[in-house]
Amino acid sequence: MANVNKGIHSTILVKEEVTWGTAVVPDREIGAVTSFNQNDTQATEEVHALGQSKPQAIPAGKYTPKGSIEVNMTNARLLEYALYGGTTTHADTSTDCTHTMVYADDLPSVTLEESFNEATDVQHLWAGVLFQNPTISVAMDDYLKFRSDWVAKNVDVSGATATAAQVPTATPLRGFEAGLSIGGSTVNYVQSWELSFNRNSNLLWGLGSRIPAAGGSNILNCDWRATIGFVDSTEHERLLGGTTATAGAPSSFNTIFTADNGVALGSGELSLSITLGSCQVESINKTVDLGDFILYDIAGKGILGAGEMVDQVLEANW
Repeated sequence: MANVNKGIHSTILVKEEVTWGTAVVPDREIGAVTSFNQNDTQATEEVHALGQSKPQAIPAGKYTPKGSIEVNMTNARLLEYALYGGTTTHADTSTDCTHTMVYADDLPSVTLEESFNEATDVQHLWAGVLFQNPTISVAMDDYLKFRSDWVAKNVDVSGATATAAQVPTATPLRGFEAGLSIGGSTVNYVQSWELSFNRNSNLLWGLGSRIPAAGGSNILNCDWRATIGFVDSTEHERLLGGTTATAGAPSSFNTIFTADNGVALGSGELSLSITLGSCQVESINKTVDLGDFILYDIAGKGILGAGEMVDQVLEANW
């Protein structure tokens, strides 16, 4: 009797497709994957008719392949696949590479392999995978994380040979290596920050098949939030438009989310910088508790701007 598969024997690999839903051979690792969830669904409905209480039939309906993934970020590939979508430019410096993101209205699709190297191998290949709502976050006592839901066109579960795992060698960026700049000034005492994007990726079906007929990304929405130690009213004033609420709209500003391991470029640098432009504060929440430091949560919206990450994936291996 075969043993139940375990996470320590599993691997996740991806590769960008040329055409949505036409599978390629996945051979790219996307960081230190910590969680991968599959939750495929099929639309089913009981059909009743006059004359009895039991259903007459339970027909199969349209099929939706989907799931979610969480990764400790060690390279920039997910920034292209799930967020920016354009053709990334690269600049190698010794063992390091600076990846500069290019925005595109349409996200690329990828083929995703989930495999288990056990006594009896299992391999699943999802074709036409589109990331839906990537979130990049970091907290003082945690790693730089990426998580997102995804949808796909189809999956092939016939594979019986697991691809060898590609284990990242870089140490993921941690909270004490991260930073935040709002309106051109570094913010002190940041406890965490989070960038939430929605590429509004979706599927479309057509009569005659239960498999999705088309898929793609749509409009982009950007939300951000941070938890900060309270020292002054600077960020509150951004919400108000001044020291008190003004009749006119508050000025917009840039917000830059960063993380850097402090190693020189060419010697093992791992760093991230994402800029949001035209930002506005949406809300500020602050609670004063006796016997503790005072923190506040600030949240807002912005427009995705420049993105850059340095890692050890050289241009030839991208």
